[in-house]
Amino acid sequence: MTPARESQNRPSGSIGVPVVSGLRPDAATSGEFGAGSPADSTRRRVAPLAPDDRRAALVEATVPLLIENGSAISTRQIAQAAGVAEGTIFRVFPDKNSLILAAIRSALDPEKGERALSAIPADLELRERVTRAAAIMVEGLTRFGRLHMIARELIIDLGPASDFGAEMQKNNLRIQDALASVFEPDADRLRLSPSNAARLLMLNIVGMSGFAFGDVQQIDPAAVVAILFDGLVLPPSDAASVSEASATTDDSTPESSRPGRSKESTC
Repeated sequence: MTPARESQNRPSGSIGVPVVSGLRPDAATSGEFGAGSPADSTRRRVAPLAPDDRRAALVEATVPLLIENGSAISTRQIAQAAGVAEGTIFRVFPDKNSLILAAIRSALDPEKGERALSAIPADLELRERVTRAAAIMVEGLTRFGRLHMIARELIIDLGPASDFGAEMQKNNLRIQDALASVFEPDADRLRLSPSNAARLLMLNIVGMSGFAFGDVQQIDPAAVVAILFDGLVLPPSDAASVSEASATTDDSTPESSRPGRSKESTC
């Protein structure tokens, strides 16, 4: 189909640009970009997107749909989100699964995480550096956790040795290396190598977040680091202090002074 015929078959006002990119499908005819006032009878025709641009637009539109609905989305949903005819998808992707794989690859590209981790100042104290790194990891997992779950399902279906499985493994190693760099300045203080320390941090974050078990919960990056650095059990002195404080509240504090109690008599 020629570009001219394709533009004729699109829904009215559709220019093949995804809504999620910030450009409304009717923006080219609204006068917003110098196309004339709405009263003009002649409007400037917008050239069709090049295949690479159309592919990128479809990927951009697909990512939020996957986050919201999972992999059971339809090509009709994707086309509506991207502002194109449904058949347009198959001019740049052979099938829906190819588009879903491309969307996951794009969203889970580790480059942004690598940049954020490398920007943590090396002269900060170790705990502060690692807490900042954990916050970056938690933020990414909170935003794209569902995509990680979909990716894991696809790896099971396609096999770890598939191109997609190998790519996801490589991405994980890139993030692990970036985390290891956060630990590296204090390598002589660690019981493990910086690489294994990074791996342990990643496992703690994934495990405590609940994404691996389908029971998602919010986690505090500082709490993850505290468990990693200090262990699960409080030192005896701290545990005793907590017990004494609890006992004082339970046994010694007048009932009228305890939280939630009125100082007035309730007789």
